[in-house]
Amino acid sequence: HSGMCNLDGEKNSEISGNFRLHAIQSSFLNIKLEFVKKKIARNRELAYLYKENLPQEIISVTQNYQNSNHYCFQIILPSHRDELMKYLTQNNVEVKIRHDFLISEQKKFKDCEKESLANAKTLVKKIICLPLHNNLTNDDVRFISELITKFYKNI
Repeated sequence: HSGMCNLDGEKNSEISGNFRLHAIQSSFLNIKLEFVKKKIARNRELAYLYKENLPQEIISVTQNYQNSNHYCFQIILPSHRDELMKYLTQNNVEVKIRHDFLISEQKKFKDCEKESLANAKTLVKKIICLPLHNNLTNDDVRFISELITKFYKNI
């Protein structure tokens, strides 16, 4: 994946291909497909619960909670991102920066002509991902939301 770092923290210098599915992988996929709709529905519920419980200071990137076909991440645009991440981590909440630079910033693309990406460059420095997975409970989402609310009341 061209948007990830290698183990040394350097941006990747190789672009990977789109490889075909093996027969054994497709067999497993057929079995897992039975559960996908249920998992998407659960993640949609959790994302909506975040939306209902997060403070006004938080902008949620996901806007359409009813019609999306996927929910992998709960992406937010908080002010004071680094301080919020530190606070949540200290309270045992795993938060991540999914992409900390743009794909166009990869070494492989340094000679490519680039459009102005000012908005994208600004946003990539602001976003974080909150936990969103099927093992998360409604109480977990409320707890995380309460921590974020408490953080903003104290800044």
